[in-house]
Amino acid sequence: MTLPAESRTAVLRAPRAITIERMPLRRPADDEALVRVDACGVCGSDVSIYTGERDEQLYPVVMGHEIAATVVAIGAAAASRRRLRPGDRILLEELIPCHSCGHCLAGAHRRCPYGTRYGANTLRPGADPLGGFAEYLTVPAHALHHPLPEGVAADTATLAIPLSNGLSWIRDAGALRPGDTVVIQGPGQSGLACVVAARLLGAGTVIVSGTARDGARLEAARRLGADRVVQVDDEDLTDVVNAMTAGAGADVVVDAVPLATTTLPTAIRCAALGGRIVVAGAKRGRLTDAVPTDLLYQREVTVRGVAARQSWALTSALQILATDAVDLRALSGESFDLDSVDRALSRMADGGTDRPAHVTVVPS
Repeated sequence: MTLPAESRTAVLRAPRAITIERMPLRRPADDEALVRVDACGVCGSDVSIYTGERDEQLYPVVMGHEIAATVVAIGAAAASRRRLRPGDRILLEELIPCHSCGHCLAGAHRRCPYGTRYGANTLRPGADPLGGFAEYLTVPAHALHHPLPEGVAADTATLAIPLSNGLSWIRDAGALRPGDTVVIQGPGQSGLACVVAARLLGAGTVIVSGTARDGARLEAARRLGADRVVQVDDEDLTDVVNAMTAGAGADVVVDAVPLATTTLPTAIRCAALGGRIVVAGAKRGRLTDAVPTDLLYQREVTVRGVAARQSWALTSALQILATDAVDLRALSGESFDLDSVDRALSRMADGGTDRPAHVTVVPS
């Protein structure tokens, strides 16, 4: 079989400076695979890399980690171990763990301190680009993948990444109980996925907050099942929560707002006795406003950080997509070709009240 000799790849050379470059491809080693990227979702973390808001990010970089792909070629060892062959459709997990540290051996690959990730690695001379904004991608030996169910389109499959975040954050970190009141701060793609997860897992009331700039996203939250949306420029979230719960507060609060300094203190004020707060929005070193620590101990509130999801959640998310159990059209956005990656990222970074929570790059 003749393999492609090069891959058109979107390279971010500096913040907001994307070039489409032809990068050489090699035949995959015995424990590797070469895949064609069919679709790659654009995540909020891609936007922060694109704009330069992620202070620790080094450039150049090939972004994109919500990757749905088709196997083009695969080494014999990888084919045997992964049970894959050319033509198989897969979804890649963004973390590439070491498989040998204590966390990996315990099954907690997301905590691997030695792994790498798709979409955030500095591109170095001679190294394979590890990002989904490209026509082709070499899948390393340690990478994790999930088979795509029959009938799930590639662009739809990319939604499994945020949906799995929502499932894991609400069920595992939030310890949701049927009938619980859930508050979700931030209607980005993972925040909206938390709305879907909360509904699927039996929440009683779901409240979603955002800013005036989140108009379209807050409307999407309604369509996905939120009972109440709160525009925090006009209303006080704590007052709304207290009014809707007769002063009891929320059982689960998810802080999914990146770079915000007020959301965690607000989450604590919204939490009920014995409430659980899930912190999912990366603050990137920004100092948080004064935390009402007395409320933490008085109400016996648990605060838990999450950086990714547990693997069961990605399998479940793909099953949900395969069965059409949820109408996710409110979460889906536009699709862009590889030459329009800059426009896709600008749309999410600089758009007004109608900016989407999720868009997809279709490179091929």
